[in-house]
Amino acid sequence: MSLKLSEHLPFRIAVLSNLMKQGSSDFFVKDTKMTGRDWRVLAIIGLQDSITPAEVSTITGMDRATVTRSIQHLEKLQLVSKKKHLSDGRSRLIAITEKGQQTYQALIPQMSRNGDAFQQVLSDGEFRLFLELIDKLQSKAIDIIKHNP
Repeated sequence: MSLKLSEHLPFRIAVLSNLMKQGSSDFFVKDTKMTGRDWRVLAIIGLQDSITPAEVSTITGMDRATVTRSIQHLEKLQLVSKKKHLSDGRSRLIAITEKGQQTYQALIPQMSRNGDAFQQVLSDGEFRLFLELIDKLQSKAIDIIKHNP
């Protein structure tokens, strides 16, 4: 059996994802002390009042260890802070700091323009179909992960 990479969906999506990250988040944070991964975590935290690392992991699809390392780095940069979770003593809530909010607000317009540039290569119908297909693939990926410990 031969694997044809040009038609292997996980490979093509991984390549596309890497290229899009290089042309967006990785590029926009290059002058900060953050990585693209850190930016993605900060962006999710910035959209919330506070959030647990587990919730960040679920939203981003990143594993818990990666999210934890990123949160630790963001905390060292004073972009996020941790506080006790009132209803779950084992968990911590992560919140964006004022410095983190300033960084977040400075990067959002660049990220938005970049996202628009990628979206503009698709018609409105193609974009809606693309989102539908992503949802289907994401659902299948979650199903595979749950059934393959």
